[in-house]
Amino acid sequence: RRKSEGRYAYLADRKLGPFNGLEVPREKFLKVRNALPLDDRAFPKTRVDLDIQANAVVFCLASRAVEGKGWPEAVKAYLRMRNRRPDVPTALLLAGDGEKIEEAKQYAADESTIHFLGFVSEVSGLYRIADVALLPSRYPGESFPLTLIQAFQVGTPCIATDIGEIKGMSSLDGKEAGIIFAATEDNEIFVESLS
Repeated sequence: RRKSEGRYAYLADRKLGPFNGLEVPREKFLKVRNALPLDDRAFPKTRVDLDIQANAVVFCLASRAVEGKGWPEAVKAYLRMRNRRPDVPTALLLAGDGEKIEEAKQYAADESTIHFLGFVSEVSGLYRIADVALLPSRYPGESFPLTLIQAFQVGTPCIATDIGEIKGMSSLDGKEAGIIFAATEDNEIFVESLS
């Protein structure tokens, strides 16, 4: 450690692990928040274009489709929820690219209310046509997800896991911007909790 060091910026408390046992004064650390400018672009398709009923509850997962981000689990949970409540019109929008798309598509089978959109640059616009943002992440590097910032910027609440800074960024003055649940490793319990 050099005397000329300034301050250390970090996004999530769990990122402080490498400093445990070192004699770095607490005042040297500055917790910063991720931020994005508001994106006013509309998503190029409407609910009508996607054949979604006007009164449907629309869930949206916009993330990389990689291990730990919860794509297959989101599809399984959505299907369970639909089986419990077939009387409620719903839709699931999945936006992103990655190796877990094919597995998620296998679980989705021919369910017409599940829409795989591929890469989407207008994520805020997509959240504007959704009712609920999903982030069922158990991704080890999750800290302060930009996708939830985008959802909250346009007033879309979330259902997300208590990982990284998600719980903290989802509450303000005792009010919650959604439902936060445990990121348990037991997949059956995890999918049921998400459902």
